[in-house]
Amino acid sequence: MKNFQTILTISLLCLGLSSGGKLKDPSKFRADKISMRNGRQVGKWPTLSGDPIKIMAHRGEKVFMPEHTVGSYELASIEGAEYVEPDLVLTKDGHLVCFHDLTLKTGTDVALLSQFDHKKKNFTGVIDEGMGNVTITDDWFIKDFTLDELKVLKVIQKDVGIRPQRFNNMFGIPTFEDYLTTVHHNAFRLNKSVGIIPELKHPMFHNLDYPNSPRYMEELVLSTLSKWGYPMTDDGTPENCISPQDAGAQIKCGHLILQSFELECIKYLAQVTHRDRMMLIDIQLPLLTYKGLQDVTNYANYYAVWKELLYTGIEAQIEAQGIEYDKNIIELGGFIPARDIVVEAHALGLEVGIYTIYDSREPSRRGCVSGNCDPENKEMELYFYFEMGVDGMFVENVGEAREIRQSYQFSVVDGNEKAGGSRQAVFLTRWRFLECFIVLFIYLEY
Repeated sequence: MKNFQTILTISLLCLGLSSGGKLKDPSKFRADKISMRNGRQVGKWPTLSGDPIKIMAHRGEKVFMPEHTVGSYELASIEGAEYVEPDLVLTKDGHLVCFHDLTLKTGTDVALLSQFDHKKKNFTGVIDEGMGNVTITDDWFIKDFTLDELKVLKVIQKDVGIRPQRFNNMFGIPTFEDYLTTVHHNAFRLNKSVGIIPELKHPMFHNLDYPNSPRYMEELVLSTLSKWGYPMTDDGTPENCISPQDAGAQIKCGHLILQSFELECIKYLAQVTHRDRMMLIDIQLPLLTYKGLQDVTNYANYYAVWKELLYTGIEAQIEAQGIEYDKNIIELGGFIPARDIVVEAHALGLEVGIYTIYDSREPSRRGCVSGNCDPENKEMELYFYFEMGVDGMFVENVGEAREIRQSYQFSVVDGNEKAGGSRQAVFLTRWRFLECFIVLFIYLEY
């Protein structure tokens, strides 16, 4: 039986969260302060499709479960995320596992296991295509561990905000197939498809270990997905997804989007598969120009940026970080102003994503590049991106984001600004409460 103190702690946390946090009554958002687009049809979102913005669970539900664990993927599915994200890296023996970093010191108990002391090392070199050297000291690289060795490790939740620490050492590092098993099982139980959006992390770095197969990582991702029922070629082969945990029951495949920060990776995927692709943008400066945006249409369907690039803009980032760049970038049309990126992308038929929307008990980092962070208000932050027409957002705390989306749908899209506030505040509180008890039930299950 699970520890009573743990159960009591989680239960009390639920009660506290249902009444606490920095959520405000959505009725405080007056329609004349939202800058509605002229002529927008009531009932339509300003997204490219006119449908509600898609919620993508960033590393699963990482607020309540350790990120990139079967628990975080399961909870994100239950909470109703349209997509659940795994980050993919490679082991020493060539297996895909789900982990955000290349190294293990942060996020696992590796430092406590003396049998792996000899694997700790220092590293200086390039880990990302087109970027300079980075230095990593006294850490353990996943690529130096076989899959069997990794299975010895346990995942540790970062002690940030209100993230429970009671789930530490409960989960191991899952393989990509563990992730697919979990998502398919939940699709079966929920009787609905769950979108999958794997990110290929540092493919250039990993592929250097396979000189005879220069696109080893990309090909392994595609072959794994194909085996699990997602055809990689547009030749009429039907999707054929099953749930192994449910006696091989047939399920509806979720929408698949492949994503990476590395341009050459996305270009290669565009050559070999018809599946949707997302180009992730941080400070790849040419891709933030008018010409760069136009080029993205040749190999991606989605253009996803760090959220501040739509708020303070890339030039503010350049100034704050002292980034040096070739001023001839003006020949690419110059940088797209922050408030024009979504409009320009939509005009080219690209959907726009943003990362990352954090839990309301954690710093949003909104406006911080200027040196003075904006006041914390998650509804105001999300309403800003909703109004801009963003098509998808990577979030942490799926239930919270869904309820703010519902608030916007009811009070703004459907035109009920005056009536919507109290009703939506009740929904927000209800989801706070239910989310925590979902966590409790998963704890009891595991």
